[in-house]
Amino acid sequence: MKPILQRLTVQSAEGFAFKAIRSSGFDCPWHVHPEYELIQVVQGRGYRIVGDNISRLSPGDLVMVGPGLPHIWQDEHIAEKQSTVHFLLIQFQERILGEALLGLSAMEPVRRLLHQAKRGLHIVGKTRVRVSTMMKDMANVEGMERIVKFLQILTVLAASNDCKPIASVGFVSDASLFDQERMDRVFQLRIGRACVLLQENNLNVTEVAYESGCTNRSNFNRQFLKLKGLSPRRFRLEFQQRLSQARFVPLP
Repeated sequence: MKPILQRLTVQSAEGFAFKAIRSSGFDCPWHVHPEYELIQVVQGRGYRIVGDNISRLSPGDLVMVGPGLPHIWQDEHIAEKQSTVHFLLIQFQERILGEALLGLSAMEPVRRLLHQAKRGLHIVGKTRVRVSTMMKDMANVEGMERIVKFLQILTVLAASNDCKPIASVGFVSDASLFDQERMDRVFQLRIGRACVLLQENNLNVTEVAYESGCTNRSNFNRQFLKLKGLSPRRFRLEFQQRLSQARFVPLP
């Protein structure tokens, strides 16, 4: 599946974007963009895919994604409950740091951080706690104060050993070279979620496809048939029939 190229809105008074988002789910598709992105999950569960890596997602997760690295965040459906996600984003381009500043010898740790982010970085340990707090503080300031906090975050990350590479060394950020086997795993996760929705909700097939992270119903139906051997509609019907039979089996 070819990742969608997104153009992020990062032009602001500070020169980078800070966003605090609350939503019913992570709604971004499998995509890439030319900006760096720091993503903190405050509330929400599911999984994330960064390059060729698939990992579980839970509150507190903190990841830095470099330019051109395909990624997607998917929330986890909870039966009988409306899922809610809350996450914080910092999006910026390397050019906002300026060639003169970035070229200083004192900025070598930051240059190294930006280079490592091309594989994606999972930020853990004390650094995760510290940076997460700093990101939350950014919501309460603006202008120069926000710029200072942004630079402090880069400084903390650049000096830390808690930034763990995510995508494999040999991963190439090229959609045509993306490992199809791993994309199959993505569809398996989505179809598995769709099965839960078909069993536990009255959503129609189009709504189930969308809630499972598939915006194209035709492609969703093809993948469902490929993995389950029957259509989503037929899957729901057979499940309801088995459930009905189980309810009315006479006791011995």
